[in-house]
Amino acid sequence: MTEKQPLLQVKNLKTYFPIKGGIGRRPSYVHAVDGVSLDVFEKETLGLVGESGCGKTTLARSIIRIENVTSGQINFMGKDITNASRKELREIRKNMQIIFQDPYSSLDPRMTVGKIIEEPLIVHGVSDPDERYRRVVRMLDLVGLREYVYKRYIHEFSGGQRQRISIARSLILMPKLVLCDEAVSALDVSIQSQILNLLNDLQKELNLTYIFISHAMNVIRHVSNRVGVMYLGKIVELAPTHELFENPLHPYTKALLSAVPVPDPHRERNSIILEGDLPSPKNPPEGCRFHTRCPFYKADCCQGEPEYREVSPEHFVACHLANCV
Repeated sequence: MTEKQPLLQVKNLKTYFPIKGGIGRRPSYVHAVDGVSLDVFEKETLGLVGESGCGKTTLARSIIRIENVTSGQINFMGKDITNASRKELREIRKNMQIIFQDPYSSLDPRMTVGKIIEEPLIVHGVSDPDERYRRVVRMLDLVGLREYVYKRYIHEFSGGQRQRISIARSLILMPKLVLCDEAVSALDVSIQSQILNLLNDLQKELNLTYIFISHAMNVIRHVSNRVGVMYLGKIVELAPTHELFENPLHPYTKALLSAVPVPDPHRERNSIILEGDLPSPKNPPEGCRFHTRCPFYKADCCQGEPEYREVSPEHFVACHLANCV
């Protein structure tokens, strides 16, 4: 039986940002993404979760090549796009799009809704205005908006409606992979559920593949087939969603799950309180990066970086104590 090939393959990806110093000072770097490897398969949703500053957004922006990568490899649809030129990236982005977090700042207030959504069609050579109009109206219908919004401006819409417009703009080229960067975190809870259900329906109808980034574990559990947990630029655990929530192995994953609210006020919780602040990505700790906050810390944890290994089918973890905690 032939092994299924991933739509996207990321190998040891690193994205560092230089920090300018004074005369005579050695250059230093922020290790925003520091050695991430993952596969994403067609029609699945891979969730990425972690606290603010762990590198989730930078990873997404590196995959779509908004940010230049320092080293590593990105293969998309069987092609190495790590060092793709601007012309090559234009073709690649027909099949890879991103939905940004803030629907207020990611849309141009000077353009009508129709112009915003049809702009990718113009960039990619759809010259017939009637064809563009038909495609935009169809996409508006798919995201739950009426044809009359075509000539309206962004300030006339609510946050949920603006995010629907953002989704329409990202999907107008019918991409294969969509990066959802905190796509619902700026919305009210009631609107979040509507947008999540919309994304789920669109995935089924258009055969989409998602990388869904969030800091909310309940959202990740709802939308994802597999979940990767990021900490300080690295993926520390990756597993099928049910497996990760029922059998977390990394202490950081355990701490995240222990902080998820439950609807029963009488249910006892064993919350894991992490002490200290997230270390600086400019100077990450030696050995296991989590050892400075880990409640199960042992002397070996700071001696060497833990191996990222498969401990059970499709369940990967990077922890010296994965079988002990």
